[in-house]
Order: sequence, then C-alpha cells, then structure tokens
Amino acid sequence: MSDAITIGVDHGYAAMKTTHCAFPTGLVEYEHEPYTQQDVLEYGGKFYVVGSGRQPLQKDKTATEDYYLLTLAAIARELAHRGAEPTAAIHLAAGLPLTSFGRDKKKFRAYLLRDGKPVSFRYEGIAYTVTIAEVSLFPQGYAAVLTQQELLDEPSGKPLLFDEENKTSIYLLAKDEHSDFVDDSDFSFKSGFSKDKKRYGTLV
Repeated sequence: MSDAITIGVDHGYAAMKTTHCAFPTGLVEYEHEPYTQQDVLEYGGKFYVVGSGRQPLQKDKTATEDYYLLTLAAIARELAHRGAEPTAAIHLAAGLPLTSFGRDKKKFRAYLLRDGKPVSFRYEGIAYTVTIAEVSLFPQGYAAVLTQQELLDEPSGKPLLFDEENKTSIYLLAKDEHSDFVDDSDFSFKSGFSKDKKRYGTLV
C-alpha cells in the first residue's frame, strides 16, 4: 500500500469528479470501435463513450456496471493528468450519501475493489493496468465539516452542511455528544435547489 497512488473519486449522478478532472456520467456502449478515441473506454471487449449525457438517478450505484466503468475512466484521467505510469496500484477514496452509508458501504467497497485483482483496459487509446489495492469510503460532506472543527461544538439541531448538487442535496444537522452523528434528520433527497431553498431556507 505504501506505493499505491491515492485517488479520490466523487461518484455523482451528474458528474464524476477527481482532484483534477470532472466529466458527465453518461455512458454509451458500442460493440465496435468508434471513429475517434476521444473519451473512449475499451473494457471487456466492448467500447464505451464516456461523458455523453448523465446517469439516471439511482439509489443503488452497484446495480449496473456503469459506475465501475466510470471509475476506470476517472482513474485513467487522473493518472494521465498527474503524468503517472499507466500501470499502477490505486488506493481509491470515495463517498456515499449519509442515509445509505451504513447500509451500502460493504457492497460499494466490494463493487469497486473487485478482490484487488489487476484490471486491464484502454482509455483514449492508452493501455492501462490498474490494481485497486484498497478502497476507503466516507460519508459525503464529512470532510467539509471536519476541516472546521468549531462546527462540532454547534448546538444540537443546527444545520452544519447543505450540499446542493444537480439532482440531489445533502443536509447535515449537528447532534449532541450522546447522539449518533448521522440519524434520520441527516439525509439526501431528490430535488432541485429552488424547492430545497423554499423548504429549508429558514433553517440555514
């Protein structure tokens, strides 16, 4: 693990994000090689054009191979941006929504890890062999709160975080020291900003 390259990936509904790259989550499969290599992932004998449109809203991102394929594309883009070798061990860091973290973390970790075996694919014509050696999962939004330790002393019930995304939002409340940091009042929900602001604007 000491030689593994740490890459953080945000598996959003609208976009995949790494430290240096972002692209839409659309994925179009082709049986034959497209006319251009741009944004093309080749894996398992099939070709995928990455970044065309967006994924539909889905609670279980492990239900299809789409987010795994998008993860491979994200890793390739990040390695290329860093000028790293295309053969690498990866320590993957990712997040899960607050409400599903406890339920989904084991399944999502296995989905990304794939038993830690090397995976070969091509992205934009470059051959990659990556080994996802470790997967670390975190509740979405916690990093933002923990960079400001004073927020942890806020009175119970006070909003700490409102993360507005394209189709979902994350809302995190402070708890007292005897409460779990995540409970039923911490949630992700499907909506747009205008509705969220109307519903929660008086609390923030």
